[in-house]
Formats: sequence, C-alpha cells, structure tokens
Amino acid sequence: TNEATEMEESQLASFISNWEDWRRQTKEFFTKLKSSGATCAGYGAGERTTALIGMTGLGKEEVSALYDKNNNLHGLALAGSGIPIWEPDQLLVDRPDYLAIFAQSHEKEIMKEQAEFKRSGGKFISLRSSPPKIVR
Repeated sequence: TNEATEMEESQLASFISNWEDWRRQTKEFFTKLKSSGATCAGYGAGERTTALIGMTGLGKEEVSALYDKNNNLHGLALAGSGIPIWEPDQLLVDRPDYLAIFAQSHEKEIMKEQAEFKRSGGKFISLRSSPPKIVR
C-alpha cells in the first residue's frame, strides 16, 4: 500500500541520516585526535574494521597501525587504506597514545589483554557509541 511504502521510505531516510551522522562524527573524532598531535592505532583487522575504515574515510594519517592476533595478517596492510597490521606485542613497542577497539564484540577482552598498554599511559577508544568515546 501507499501508506506502507511511505513508512518504509521514512524509515530508510531516518536510517541514512543516522548513518551519515555516525560516519561524520567518527571521522571528526579521529581527525581531532590527529590534529591535537596524538597518535592513534587500532585493534582488530577483520572485515568489520575494513568496512568501518572504508565508510568513514579513515587512513594511515588518523590510524597509524592495526594490531591483531591473526598471524596470517601480520605484515600485511588493510585493504583500501594501506594501514599496516602487526602482532599485538608490537603495540608496546610502538606505544600510540590511543588504541581504538575496532573488534567491538571483543572490546572487554582486548582491554583486559592489553592492560599493560593502559598501565603505560595509553588510552582505549570505544567505537560502540556515536561519537566514539575515550575509555577512562
């Protein structure tokens, strides 16, 4: 029916608007970090990370490296962005100021595993909200 089509179009327009807001806020968050002189890297180099980085237009300028447990990815670069992927132990060598948790469904586990990063002064970024939030 016409009414149902109008409702679907309205819902789609709302979804697109919300998505655009999320995309813009996420890009602005990382751009502001970079312009403040902070260094930022990410954890997780799976397909969701590739999609998120691609959708937001982030690159090596905003996210200097990605760390992931998957040995098959170490030494490669994330498709589309060229962001290098390293083993998690490299994080304590590189010591970025911030670590964005791209593997959102494993956020608590990653923060627990990377406790030494936090103890050494690093800060985690949660991407579970819009805009992203620095975890204290």
